[in-house]
Amino acid sequence: MPTVEYLKTDKVQEDFWDTLTPGFGVRVTKGGRKTFVVMTRVLVAGQWKKRRYTIGRYDEGVDPDDQGLDLKTARERAKAVIAAAGDGRDPKEVLRPTPRDEKVERSANCFANVREDFLKRYRTRQKTKPRPRTIEEMRRCISGKRFKNWDDKPVTAITKRDIRNLLDAIMDEGHDAHANKTLTVLKMLFNWAYDHEKINDIPTERMKPPGAVTPRERTLTSPEMVAIWNTTYGDEGNDSHIHGDIVRTLMLTGQRRNEVAGMQWSEIDFDRRTWELPRDRTKNKQPHIVPLSSAVLSILRRQLKEQKELGLQSAYVFTTTGDSPFSGWSRSKQRLDQRCGVTDWRLHDLRRTVVTGMNDDLGIWPHVVEAVVNHVTGAAKRGVAGVYNRAEYLKERRRALERWARHLLKQVAEARRAA
Repeated sequence: MPTVEYLKTDKVQEDFWDTLTPGFGVRVTKGGRKTFVVMTRVLVAGQWKKRRYTIGRYDEGVDPDDQGLDLKTARERAKAVIAAAGDGRDPKEVLRPTPRDEKVERSANCFANVREDFLKRYRTRQKTKPRPRTIEEMRRCISGKRFKNWDDKPVTAITKRDIRNLLDAIMDEGHDAHANKTLTVLKMLFNWAYDHEKINDIPTERMKPPGAVTPRERTLTSPEMVAIWNTTYGDEGNDSHIHGDIVRTLMLTGQRRNEVAGMQWSEIDFDRRTWELPRDRTKNKQPHIVPLSSAVLSILRRQLKEQKELGLQSAYVFTTTGDSPFSGWSRSKQRLDQRCGVTDWRLHDLRRTVVTGMNDDLGIWPHVVEAVVNHVTGAAKRGVAGVYNRAEYLKERRRALERWARHLLKQVAEARRAA
């Protein structure tokens, strides 16, 4: 048998048989799951018949907590199964776990432990690890008081009814959106557990979101945008100033909050007047070029000058520590709300307002606006075609962002003259 570690297949599943122990082998799936098996003849009602038995999952040797088997141990168990069958005994007696093994298995597969394994090892469809902030949001959805009765329960014992009761309790408290998010994360967890052979059935299968989904449609009016712009900078120190520059950059570019906050100097080209985000910094995992208007360049140059004056050598444009991007969101947003007087708004509403303003106020073509904010929708922007279209729209996007900046600053100037 080739080294188990390197066994692969393009088929749904394929068996690889051992050359040392006939009947012993490894079943490999297309997804990479490897399971030791043994094929032998057993005595059934006075007749010898071929039967296949699962010995256990292969230990990849990466995780010290992995409960899988190495090749040597699996081969020894296979020999024991073959010997038992040859004696006319039930091979399942050899494979049956001891009480201690069962206790260890229950502990390893209780909901609390499976949850931690899931949050540690989960990967997206692009095989990338979610951002730390996303992991924490997922954790909040599947932990806490509501899950106390689940924590010590084997994950195999959790039923669809258990999940429905949990979601109903969340709904009864009036948290429809949170119930939907909880179900989404539970589906991710149980699908992951199934793929990792921790469960044989997925209890969340075919379950639908229990709450009504109402997409947020808040866009800011022109007076609200002016009020926010005029009060972005407070007198609370450096945090307020950096937060103010981030807010203004959001208002001028329409990009996502975390993309702006995590902006790095290596992504900025002052000569080409562009900000180039790599795919690992964008939500849709697509590289994105943002043409920079004169107003945004002014903000960036000021940040660069201030960092030099402070002797700060940082990879980040917006930082208070030099070692990490800006993170004081909650307190800074509360202070901004108090200064500007605008209510019921979020920083993400600025992005929606930019899109609406470009479409409705400036009459910019929708496909150009989508390219500005890195929305990948429609047949023309999928796959390879999308890469070329983004390049073709660079000039159009630059004009769109310059027009938007002039439009916004004109509103600010007119409001000041009228005051």
